[in-house]
Formats: sequence, C-alpha cells, structure tokens
Amino acid sequence: MWDKLLDWIRTGELKMEDDRVWSKLISKACELSETGSVPMWTDGDELLVSEEELCDKLANALDYTWDGHPVRTSHYDPSEDMEEQCVDKYTGWWCIDFI
Repeated sequence: MWDKLLDWIRTGELKMEDDRVWSKLISKACELSETGSVPMWTDGDELLVSEEELCDKLANALDYTWDGHPVRTSHYDPSEDMEEQCVDKYTGWWCIDFI
C-alpha cells in the first residue's frame, strides 16, 4: 500500500485535492520514520524526503491542502556538508519546512 501511494505521488495520479490521503501519508511517514523502510522521515520539525521530485510534489500538495500554511523546500547538500565537515543523518535529503 505504501509503495503504491508513493507511485501515485510520482506519477501524479494522486490529486492534490485528496486531503484525507495526504494527511494519512504524512501520518504514515512519521510513524515509519524509525524503520528506514520508506524514502521519507521526520525529525518533528521537518519532513525529509529522499528524492527532489517527490519532495516538490509533496510540498505542493501540502501547500495546497493546508491553505495559508506555506511550506518551503531545501536540500542538505552532500558536497556542502562535507566541505563544512557537518555530514550527518540529514545529508543528501530534501526537506520540507512548515513556515
């Protein structure tokens, strides 16, 4: 089921208007954050996603679904982290901030 939802996000089959599905998706990502079995997790402040395209689609859907609660995406760039000697569990992940 989880893989199918991720496929729907990637292909655009899951419409942004499907707010019940989005809230369940976010809930599931939070629930599974410790297992490493999904390409997203949360630290309680940000939602972290392994793929840029998936991150952008999810951010757009969240922005649409939660009217007036803007989100921002960014990337923990591996080369910057290595240069600054701050490689950690965030390195390489795309993130969604709720601002």
